[in-house]
Amino acid sequence: MLKLFLMKRFEKIGLAVPKVLLPKKNIDLKKWSVIACDQFTSDVQYWREVEDFVSDSPSTLNLILPEIYLDKADKQERLEKINKTMKQYLQDGVLEEQGEGFVYVERQLSSGKVRKGLMVLIDLEQYDYYPDSVALMRATEKTVIERIPPRVEIRKDASVEIPHIMVLVDDKNNEVFGQIKGEKELYNFELMMDGGRVKGSLIESEMEMEKIAENLEKLNRDGLLYAVGDGNHSLASAKECWEKAKDEIMEMAESPDSFCNFLENSELRYVMVELVNLHDESLEFEPIHRILFDVDEADLREKIEGEDVDVEIISKGKIEKIKVVKNIREVIDEYVQNHPEVKIDFVHEREKVIELAEGKNVGILMPAVDKKDLFNHVWQSGPYPRKTFSMGDGKDKRYYVEARKIRKV
Repeated sequence: MLKLFLMKRFEKIGLAVPKVLLPKKNIDLKKWSVIACDQFTSDVQYWREVEDFVSDSPSTLNLILPEIYLDKADKQERLEKINKTMKQYLQDGVLEEQGEGFVYVERQLSSGKVRKGLMVLIDLEQYDYYPDSVALMRATEKTVIERIPPRVEIRKDASVEIPHIMVLVDDKNNEVFGQIKGEKELYNFELMMDGGRVKGSLIESEMEMEKIAENLEKLNRDGLLYAVGDGNHSLASAKECWEKAKDEIMEMAESPDSFCNFLENSELRYVMVELVNLHDESLEFEPIHRILFDVDEADLREKIEGEDVDVEIISKGKIEKIKVVKNIREVIDEYVQNHPEVKIDFVHEREKVIELAEGKNVGILMPAVDKKDLFNHVWQSGPYPRKTFSMGDGKDKRYYVEARKIRKV
């Protein structure tokens, strides 16, 4: 009876319980766990150091495509190798099932603070990334449709999901995370490349999961419960793959019952994410800066200058404060779209922007967003412009650890 009750409770809040996969005991977790693929996208040296450190050890590096390689000529070859490696890791027992349950994550950041999270499955039927969404889970930043196809290409044949998606809940009184205690330690290790430390514990008690679900349900604000913090485009790609799978099954289904059975039981309907409390003391919102390559600085300034927002512009080693238009992020995006010779990157570290802003490259240091305004903004106005904020410093982003099987091998 309790399991049936839990299923109904979980369905109501778009939640499900993952069957977690982790590397077998003799694998070096420090080499296994690498940072999210959308980090350090202009820093080829970072990824070379990761490759050198991992060497030929089993690693999530072999299961992802770092975005620094998205535009490379060997992308298709890399994708084929990723899918082959996923199957190999399953067949060879590199990945082992740890049981069914939530994973309570404690991540020690570079600041020494500990960010708490919870690995769960989210129902993609309860998620919509469009600006006018009224779904239970919504995007916090504009989803760039052009960025979805490359990620769909990665996921569409994947047998394993290894997520870096972080989803926020508005838990002002810490009702969810304040009561969580891990039941069985799964891992506890130091992360590579100065990423701090991470500990994960399995929660498989039905009573504990029910308590978590009950507390989550209290946070539902007129139909908004979850706001995507990191990994928005990966989540959108999972949604697209699910919608495509439904269309294909609908065409092939022999009866309405067989289609309903697919809807209820397909692993593709869910995506594994880390839930994090927006009000976690360790969670700091940092601005995401812009660096424009091969740009005419005078022409750029003419388009962005205004009277609304203070930013710093960096060019040829000189840092200058200027006032710009309120919708500075959209204006920059439009400028790049209209100037195909200009390339843009989004950088977390101020020092990296200063380093890259040389020659005809121009850096713009953006203002921060107050995290307390996030849910109000999403609820009232929809998502912010793309790349408005970052949840912490680049090296404090989520590292891949857990996995789950989403297709038969």
